[in-house]
Amino acid sequence: MCSEYAGSITVKVKSYVSPLEHVEGFAPGKLFQLELAADTALEELVQKLFGENRGHIGFKVVNGKVVKDKVLADGDLIEIHRLMGGG
Repeated sequence: MCSEYAGSITVKVKSYVSPLEHVEGFAPGKLFQLELAADTALEELVQKLFGENRGHIGFKVVNGKVVKDKVLADGDLIEIHRLMGGG
């Protein structure tokens, strides 16, 4: 197995929850790219982007699979979905 040093990765994010602060390229439901440290976990990204708004997140999807947390990899597609109301 070949190991290369990678200081950063690029991921694509589609979120239906607004980030706490301005994020270049963010629009609800539209893809935008982020460059992250190579060892970034999904929960770290969620905390950084959404902070207090995390309570509005219903579920997180990475590459088509619902996950609670994982270390992200270069090229991952992350989807952040809102809590769904109902009754």
